[in-house]
Amino acid sequence: MKRMRIGVVAVALLAAASTAMAQPPPAQPAPDPHRLQLAREIMQANGGAEALQARLKSMFGSIAKLTQSMMPATAASPQGAAMANALMNHMEEEELKAASAMIDDLATVYAEHLTVPELQDLLAYTRSPSAQSIRAKMPAISEELLLRQAPLIKRMTSSAVKTAVERTCEESHCTPEQRQALNTVVEKVAPGS
Repeated sequence: MKRMRIGVVAVALLAAASTAMAQPPPAQPAPDPHRLQLAREIMQANGGAEALQARLKSMFGSIAKLTQSMMPATAASPQGAAMANALMNHMEEEELKAASAMIDDLATVYAEHLTVPELQDLLAYTRSPSAQSIRAKMPAISEELLLRQAPLIKRMTSSAVKTAVERTCEESHCTPEQRQALNTVVEKVAPGS
Protein backbone atom coordinates (compact mmCIF):
# COMPACT_ATOMS: atom_id res chain seq x y z
CA MET A 1 0.00 0.00 0.00
CA LYS A 2 2.84 2.39 0.82
CA ARG A 3 4.41 1.72 -2.58
CA MET A 4 1.15 2.66 -4.23
CA ARG A 5 0.99 5.83 -2.10
CA ILE A 6 4.53 6.75 -3.03
CA GLY A 7 3.68 6.10 -6.66
CA VAL A 8 0.62 8.33 -6.32
CA VAL A 9 2.77 11.07 -4.77
CA ALA A 10 5.30 10.70 -7.61
CA VAL A 11 2.51 10.91 -10.18
CA ALA A 12 1.03 13.95 -8.45
CA LEU A 13 4.42 15.68 -8.49
CA LEU A 14 4.96 14.79 -12.15
CA ALA A 15 1.45 15.99 -13.00
CA ALA A 16 2.03 19.27 -11.18
CA ALA A 17 5.32 19.75 -13.01
CA SER A 18 3.67 18.84 -16.32
CA THR A 19 0.86 21.33 -15.69
CA ALA A 20 3.36 24.06 -14.89
CA MET A 21 5.35 23.20 -18.00
CA ALA A 22 2.23 22.94 -20.16
CA GLN A 23 2.01 26.72 -20.35
CA PRO A 24 3.04 27.67 -23.87
CA PRO A 25 6.40 29.43 -23.98
CA PRO A 26 6.53 32.93 -25.40
CA ALA A 27 6.79 32.93 -29.17
CA GLN A 28 10.38 32.95 -30.36
CA PRO A 29 11.59 33.88 -33.81
CA ALA A 30 12.61 30.87 -35.87
CA PRO A 31 16.24 30.00 -35.20
CA ASP A 32 18.86 30.47 -37.87
CA PRO A 33 18.69 27.41 -40.18
CA HIS A 34 22.46 26.81 -39.95
CA ARG A 35 22.37 26.86 -36.14
CA LEU A 36 19.34 24.59 -36.15
CA GLN A 37 21.12 22.11 -38.43
CA LEU A 38 24.16 22.09 -36.13
CA ALA A 39 21.90 21.57 -33.11
CA ARG A 40 20.18 18.66 -34.85
CA GLU A 41 23.58 17.13 -35.61
CA ILE A 42 24.42 17.40 -31.90
CA MET A 43 21.18 15.62 -31.03
CA GLN A 44 21.96 12.90 -33.56
CA ALA A 45 25.54 12.55 -32.31
CA ASN A 46 24.06 12.05 -28.84
CA GLY A 47 21.99 9.17 -30.17
CA GLY A 48 18.81 11.02 -31.09
CA ALA A 49 15.38 9.86 -29.97
CA GLU A 50 16.60 6.28 -29.44
CA ALA A 51 19.19 7.41 -26.87
CA LEU A 52 16.63 9.64 -25.17
CA GLN A 53 14.23 6.71 -24.96
CA ALA A 54 16.97 4.59 -23.37
CA ARG A 55 17.69 7.37 -20.84
CA LEU A 56 13.98 7.67 -20.04
CA LYS A 57 13.72 3.91 -19.49
CA SER A 58 16.74 4.05 -17.21
CA MET A 59 15.28 7.01 -15.34
CA PHE A 60 11.95 5.23 -14.78
CA GLY A 61 13.82 2.11 -13.68
CA SER A 62 15.80 4.19 -11.20
CA ILE A 63 12.65 5.84 -9.89
CA ALA A 64 11.09 2.41 -9.36
CA LYS A 65 14.21 1.24 -7.49
CA LEU A 66 14.23 4.41 -5.39
CA THR A 67 10.58 3.90 -4.53
CA GLN A 68 11.28 0.32 -3.49
CA SER A 69 14.30 1.37 -1.41
CA MET A 70 12.29 3.98 0.47
CA MET A 71 9.93 1.44 2.00
CA PRO A 72 10.14 -1.99 3.49
CA ALA A 73 9.40 -4.76 1.01
CA THR A 74 6.80 -6.20 3.36
CA ALA A 75 4.83 -2.93 3.43
CA ALA A 76 3.57 -3.27 -0.13
CA SER A 77 0.79 -5.66 -0.92
CA PRO A 78 1.16 -7.69 -4.11
CA GLN A 79 -1.83 -5.84 -5.55
CA GLY A 80 -0.41 -2.44 -4.58
CA ALA A 81 2.98 -3.34 -6.01
CA ALA A 82 1.39 -4.51 -9.26
CA MET A 83 -0.61 -1.28 -9.51
CA ALA A 84 2.46 0.86 -8.85
CA ASN A 85 4.45 -1.06 -11.49
CA ALA A 86 1.62 -0.70 -14.00
CA LEU A 87 1.40 3.02 -13.30
CA MET A 88 5.14 3.49 -13.83
CA ASN A 89 5.01 1.42 -17.03
CA HIS A 90 2.17 3.51 -18.45
CA MET A 91 3.95 6.75 -17.54
CA GLU A 92 7.11 5.45 -19.20
CA GLU A 93 5.18 4.53 -22.36
CA GLU A 94 3.72 8.03 -22.63
CA GLU A 95 7.12 9.66 -22.14
CA LEU A 96 8.71 7.39 -24.75
CA LYS A 97 6.10 8.42 -27.31
CA ALA A 98 7.22 12.02 -26.92
CA ALA A 99 10.96 11.39 -27.39
CA SER A 100 11.16 12.66 -30.99
CA ALA A 101 9.29 15.86 -30.15
CA MET A 102 11.52 16.36 -27.10
CA ILE A 103 14.63 16.03 -29.27
CA ASP A 104 13.23 18.55 -31.78
CA ASP A 105 12.48 21.00 -28.97
CA LEU A 106 15.95 20.53 -27.49
CA ALA A 107 17.59 21.19 -30.87
CA THR A 108 15.49 24.34 -31.32
CA VAL A 109 16.41 25.65 -27.88
CA TYR A 110 20.11 24.95 -28.49
CA ALA A 111 19.88 26.80 -31.82
CA GLU A 112 18.16 29.76 -30.17
CA HIS A 113 20.69 30.14 -27.37
CA LEU A 114 24.05 28.98 -28.70
CA THR A 115 26.23 30.66 -31.29
CA VAL A 116 27.53 28.88 -34.37
CA PRO A 117 31.05 28.51 -32.85
CA GLU A 118 29.54 27.17 -29.61
CA LEU A 119 27.42 24.67 -31.52
CA GLN A 120 30.42 23.61 -33.62
CA ASP A 121 32.54 23.11 -30.48
CA LEU A 122 29.75 21.17 -28.78
CA LEU A 123 29.29 19.00 -31.84
CA ALA A 124 33.02 18.25 -31.98
CA TYR A 125 33.03 17.30 -28.31
CA THR A 126 29.85 15.22 -28.66
CA ARG A 127 31.50 13.19 -31.41
CA SER A 128 34.72 12.71 -29.43
CA PRO A 129 35.66 9.32 -27.91
CA SER A 130 35.54 10.82 -24.40
CA ALA A 131 32.01 12.12 -24.85
CA GLN A 132 30.86 8.80 -26.28
CA SER A 133 32.41 6.93 -23.36
CA ILE A 134 30.87 9.27 -20.79
CA ARG A 135 27.46 9.01 -22.48
CA ALA A 136 27.64 5.21 -22.32
CA LYS A 137 28.43 5.34 -18.58
CA MET A 138 25.77 7.89 -17.62
CA PRO A 139 22.84 5.48 -17.06
CA ALA A 140 24.84 3.50 -14.50
CA ILE A 141 26.18 6.69 -12.90
CA SER A 142 22.69 8.20 -12.67
CA GLU A 143 21.20 5.04 -11.19
CA GLU A 144 23.96 4.68 -8.60
CA LEU A 145 23.66 8.34 -7.64
CA LEU A 146 19.91 8.09 -7.21
CA LEU A 147 20.20 4.98 -5.05
CA ARG A 148 22.98 6.52 -2.92
CA GLN A 149 20.92 9.64 -2.42
CA ALA A 150 17.71 7.75 -1.55
CA PRO A 151 18.14 8.24 2.23
CA LEU A 152 18.84 11.95 1.72
CA ILE A 153 15.85 12.30 -0.61
CA LYS A 154 13.64 10.57 1.95
CA ARG A 155 14.85 12.87 4.76
CA MET A 156 14.46 15.94 2.57
CA THR A 157 10.96 14.92 1.50
CA SER A 158 9.93 14.29 5.10
CA SER A 159 11.39 17.60 6.21
CA ALA A 160 9.81 19.49 3.31
CA VAL A 161 6.38 18.03 4.04
CA LYS A 162 6.62 18.89 7.76
CA THR A 163 7.80 22.41 6.93
CA ALA A 164 4.94 22.84 4.44
CA VAL A 165 2.37 21.85 7.07
CA GLU A 166 3.94 24.21 9.61
CA ARG A 167 4.04 27.12 7.18
CA THR A 168 0.51 26.45 5.97
CA CYS A 169 -0.80 26.41 9.53
CA GLU A 170 1.18 29.50 10.45
CA GLU A 171 -0.19 31.45 7.47
CA SER A 172 -3.74 30.13 7.86
CA HIS A 173 -3.78 30.24 11.65
CA CYS A 174 -4.76 26.58 11.91
CA THR A 175 -6.57 25.28 14.91
CA PRO A 176 -5.07 22.19 16.53
CA GLU A 177 -7.79 20.15 14.82
CA GLN A 178 -6.96 21.59 11.39
CA ARG A 179 -3.25 20.92 11.96
CA GLN A 180 -4.05 17.33 12.89
CA ALA A 181 -6.26 16.98 9.78
CA LEU A 182 -3.42 18.23 7.56
CA ASN A 183 -0.97 15.85 9.21
CA THR A 184 -3.44 12.99 8.72
CA VAL A 185 -3.80 13.80 5.00
CA VAL A 186 -0.01 14.04 4.61
CA GLU A 187 0.48 10.71 6.35
CA LYS A 188 -2.03 9.07 4.00
CA VAL A 189 -0.46 10.57 0.88
CA ALA A 190 3.21 10.44 1.93
CA PRO A 191 3.59 7.88 4.72
CA GLY A 192 6.48 8.38 7.08
CA SER A 193 6.61 12.14 6.46
